[in-house]
Amino acid sequence: MRIRAKKRALLLLSTLVALSAAGVANAQSLGKFGSNGFLESDSNQPGSYSRISDPTATAPTSKVYRFSVSADFCSSQKYKDGASDDCKFQSVRSLLVEDVWKQNVLVQPDQLWYGWYMYWPAYVPLKGKQVSGQYMFAEFHNGQCPHLALVNQTNESNSLYLVSNRALGGYRCAQDMKIKVGNLQQMLGRWVRFEMYVDWSKDDGAVELYVDGQAAVNYEGRTLTAGYEDLNHFNFGMYLCCTAGVRLVQDATVLFAGVKSASKRSGLK
Repeated sequence: MRIRAKKRALLLLSTLVALSAAGVANAQSLGKFGSNGFLESDSNQPGSYSRISDPTATAPTSKVYRFSVSADFCSSQKYKDGASDDCKFQSVRSLLVEDVWKQNVLVQPDQLWYGWYMYWPAYVPLKGKQVSGQYMFAEFHNGQCPHLALVNQTNESNSLYLVSNRALGGYRCAQDMKIKVGNLQQMLGRWVRFEMYVDWSKDDGAVELYVDGQAAVNYEGRTLTAGYEDLNHFNFGMYLCCTAGVRLVQDATVLFAGVKSASKRSGLK
């Protein structure tokens, strides 16, 4: 892990607070996310998010986050431009969004570790079974495009990728860096642990990603989307973007647990 001078003030550690009903209730260990908390996306499919007792009996926490998407819904909640929305892109989402606006600290610390567990049920519609589009499960967003995201192209393969993006304007994005993380099909039906170190930079950043303790990605280069460095919030859940039609969406669910950030990898445990 490379160490370089901080360019922006680090978020301060604070005592975890009780979050609003719209946010994440009874969060167990959000670490540096604790001062911000998370809110449901304004564009969520109604009833698609819930915080529930662990249905698998094997999660690292007693409560887990459940996200799901299904057919025939797209949100008409307008984006910042007042014209675009999920229906324009035939997208459907179920996400929690880091509330960086709460403390008015809109960017991530220069360097930070992020951790979470994901559980995909034994059946999740992937290649050939889901409408063509892109799943996004965990993303660092700037309001236009994800700086970094864990994605699966539903019409391409069963692979999980880490990608970065270039902003094309009008909320359209083009993939820049794209690195295979693993075979998503082999991750189904069990809790998968993700630990991710990011050095945030518009030119000389770095990413280290570990899956179940094994190194999966070691990348050096741009980690911030050019021109959009002043906003960077973490979102997690399920976002099925840019499909061939929301009427064709097949039911899909993912669970999250143990979402946390820390200054050191050891702080994620």
